[in-house]
Amino acid sequence: MTVLDVTRVPQDDAELKFRNSTSLQDNLQDLLTITDVFGSPQTVVYGTFSHDQRTVHFLRIEDTACAYDIFPTDVRIDLSNTLNITAAEGKTVLGKIVECHFDLETVKQLVQYGANPLLADIHGNTIIHSALCMLPEAALYLMEECLGRDLRNADGVAMLDLNDRMDGNKLIHTAASCGHQMALAKLLDLRIDATVPNAYGCTPAHVAAVVPLINTISTMKQLLDYDRTPVDMTDRNGGTLLMWAAKTGSIDMLDLIMKYKPNLTLPANRVPLYEAVQRHYIEWAKRFLQHAIDAGVREVTRMEDAADDVVIMSLKCADFELSKVLLEYELEHRLEEITVHDRPRIEAVLKASTSKIPQVPVELHLQLKGLSEGDNFLTYLRDLLAKLKDNEH
Repeated sequence: MTVLDVTRVPQDDAELKFRNSTSLQDNLQDLLTITDVFGSPQTVVYGTFSHDQRTVHFLRIEDTACAYDIFPTDVRIDLSNTLNITAAEGKTVLGKIVECHFDLETVKQLVQYGANPLLADIHGNTIIHSALCMLPEAALYLMEECLGRDLRNADGVAMLDLNDRMDGNKLIHTAASCGHQMALAKLLDLRIDATVPNAYGCTPAHVAAVVPLINTISTMKQLLDYDRTPVDMTDRNGGTLLMWAAKTGSIDMLDLIMKYKPNLTLPANRVPLYEAVQRHYIEWAKRFLQHAIDAGVREVTRMEDAADDVVIMSLKCADFELSKVLLEYELEHRLEEITVHDRPRIEAVLKASTSKIPQVPVELHLQLKGLSEGDNFLTYLRDLLAKLKDNEH
């Protein structure tokens, strides 16, 4: 340890500038003098010592301190500790770079110097999860680096086992939600589990169905081609892929999912029909019913809750064809061919006798639509019953 003799200079004699000197003692003397003039007299502590192959310099002025290392020119410098220090909200330098959409070269340089893309901020969002949506090209590079160098987060967890703490999403969930198909392809090539649920019970396919993107259909196909199992899996609320397709009203998504033969006898796969009718997605409901007919599946209109009557709910859509095909599907013949055995069901529809849709609102709704008698399904059913009664006589 070298001891330097630095003394205080009276303020009247002080010069407020650094001398043009390479002497460490001169520069420390000037620093002490300047800080004394601009504030109350401060205690300045300076130290230097050797450690391994580097020289460490330490400087403290009252409560403010800094330290820096000086290495020989031929020594590789490890900046990982510096780069992975967290600042506001637990962000590292690399985390801020990704968040601000910097270029790939900057990302590469930081990673080569030791920045860890698997670290999370205080919200549980990891850098690599953020990159999948914010810097897609950089995300692929980060994935390669994490795999090639077997990088781990602060808890020793590798990339493929990593979750974001907020939603429990693995990388495959985030890639699906962002429509990052190249990242998905890489993950699937690693034989990753595509049925793993996140904190909400959603598989990557569920996540893809929820988020409407320009490539949502191709993303879903990519996932189901790899493993069709999710077509019959439910999320935490009991929703299947078909339910999410119904909620978005996407007929293209419906047609795609049906190619993977979901089990339409499962209650969770029948509810989407009611959901679509309730949302007035008329063409979606018709297409779903046609898929069921083509597959030879019966009773897709039967819900677990008897009050959820799809035919009666369809009346509010004021679409004659929809209500007609739904009721014909139930009765298993054309309405023009009704018999006395069909009377109770038709009368139930006419009365609209469910707890969820009383008779008056349905009647009033159809009247307010200004439908002609030929377009009013209730009028059509009454005429059918009248003809049936006449035939009985």
